[in-house]
Amino acid sequence: MDSKVTICGIPHKIEIVYDGFNNDDMLGQIEYAPAIIKLNGKMSDEMMNVTCIHEVVHGMLTHLGYNDLSNNENFVCGLATAIDSAFKFKEEMPWEKTEVSNSRELLETASNAKISV
Repeated sequence: MDSKVTICGIPHKIEIVYDGFNNDDMLGQIEYAPAIIKLNGKMSDEMMNVTCIHEVVHGMLTHLGYNDLSNNENFVCGLATAIDSAFKFKEEMPWEKTEVSNSRELLETASNAKISV
């Protein structure tokens, strides 16, 4: 099964590469014309997730015309890490998934789960 991610309406194939990188320090790469994201297969699953998000951020910024931000590795790393941690929080929410129709219900749901908001 091929893994894919859609970036700004363009499907990108995700490839795990074990021998295709010039060195072990290169974790990932996005190739825009063929729409491929390559990830270094020597990484842990956690690093692979963050690296994939990192390459998707590059793709989004480039496709939206923010080339200066896409070329800023510190910005891309920070944003990718923030996105990754936001989704980890979502997976770790200690309350059951329920539909909430308003902010009052949300606060009550959080309160019942003994969460500070």
